Amino acid sequence: MDSNTLTLIIIIAVFVCLSGLGVFFTRRALGQFDKRGKAGFKPLLSVQKRYDKIRQVTRIPCGVLYITAAEQEADLAANLGDGGFSRLENAVLSSFNGQEDMVSKIRKGEFLVLTRMSESRLTAALSQIRRDMLLFSKSNPSEKHLELYFGAYLIPAGNIDFEQTVSRAKLACLEAKKSGRKYVAWDYNLQNDYDNRAEVEKSLRRGVKNNNFFLEFQPIIDIQSGDIVGGEVLTRLNGNSGVLLPADFISAVKDKNMEAEFDQYVFGKTCRWIASHREVCKYLKYISVNFTRATLSIDGMADKILEKLDECGIERGFVAVELVENGGEAGIVVDGIKQNLSALKAAGMPIMLDDFGDGYSSFEDLKNYPVDAIKISRSVTENIQTAIGLRIFKSMINVAKDMDALIVCEGAETPAQIKAIRDCGVVYVQGYYFYRSVSPDQFEKAIIKNRTKQGESEL
Repeated sequence: MDSNTLTLIIIIAVFVCLSGLGVFFTRRALGQFDKRGKAGFKPLLSVQKRYDKIRQVTRIPCGVLYITAAEQEADLAANLGDGGFSRLENAVLSSFNGQEDMVSKIRKGEFLVLTRMSESRLTAALSQIRRDMLLFSKSNPSEKHLELYFGAYLIPAGNIDFEQTVSRAKLACLEAKKSGRKYVAWDYNLQNDYDNRAEVEKSLRRGVKNNNFFLEFQPIIDIQSGDIVGGEVLTRLNGNSGVLLPADFISAVKDKNMEAEFDQYVFGKTCRWIASHREVCKYLKYISVNFTRATLSIDGMADKILEKLDECGIERGFVAVELVENGGEAGIVVDGIKQNLSALKAAGMPIMLDDFGDGYSSFEDLKNYPVDAIKISRSVTENIQTAIGLRIFKSMINVAKDMDALIVCEGAETPAQIKAIRDCGVVYVQGYYFYRSVSPDQFEKAIIKNRTKQGESEL
């Protein structure tokens, strides 16, 4: 063998050796990459492909879980770190790291999980994630505190496409967040409730746009003279399925952040009615309109209310603002409400506190806001015939008298309640004993009839 041939053989041997090493290291690198990939987040498309394979080939039930993390308002304001999100990612990945689990990161703090866990194992895993995040939060006060919400669609046998599955899991997660239950599993009742709310929301928008809302009035009675002295404005909606009461649509108003829009709409409708019924309204002391705290916390709202009164040529002292109970809502700005109510009172509008004694903030409201009248809640009136109920009622009257505030008693429905109210020196009442809520035409006729009985000439 000559030297050239030997050199060629050596070169070929080295090349083969290097190629083999290259393949070895390449495969090793790819293997390590694949191992990391299995432990990490997967693209949503990969999760969908796995879902389709499970449902269409093996027909084995599986579950889809939607996870979202909400930051606390105080933590957002404090400009804390993002370490909590990193910890959450690790907690989710470590809890769903089996061969039959896949996790996709939708966005920061939001995940979709495909799992074959039973519901008992699933809820145990979620509890562990929550415990881990709670421990992290306590150990790291400089990091954001994350509230976790979980929604699951536990898939039975059948053909449900991926998009519908994810939609149902997200709906369950939304319900968990809304109700504060942390974990909710989708069922048909939940879907029906959601569909009904969606229909109410559509009716709400159509109602405002097409003026499908109509007014009713709850007359206010002076039980000493029997006169109708005023009325509280109530609202109804003509929906596709019939007339909707506030209990049917007020939650939708809040959910869609339409409180200010809706309150101004009702107020404007009321002002126009008053302006066109001056001959009747001259026999009343006031008409009251409800305003939510969210509406009255908006900067400049007092100016908008006064502008509407002036536009309709209505005396400012004739229309009272009823501040409704807050129901425990967070984020209401007390200073904003106080500023608007003070401006309205300075302009001559009476300020009434609705549902006094009914919950969260009644006595705080007396301290915070310039109240002219309190409306004692129906829940208090219902118990006025019991010893403790009567003591509570009298204590509220004493508080109102000390503040020189007018008292209106809501929910008067029986002769015994009327007697107890009268014995306590309360003059103004509203309730079914006298009138249920009535249409504007019925309200007008009731005022005319009432004045005629009192010796007035018919209007």
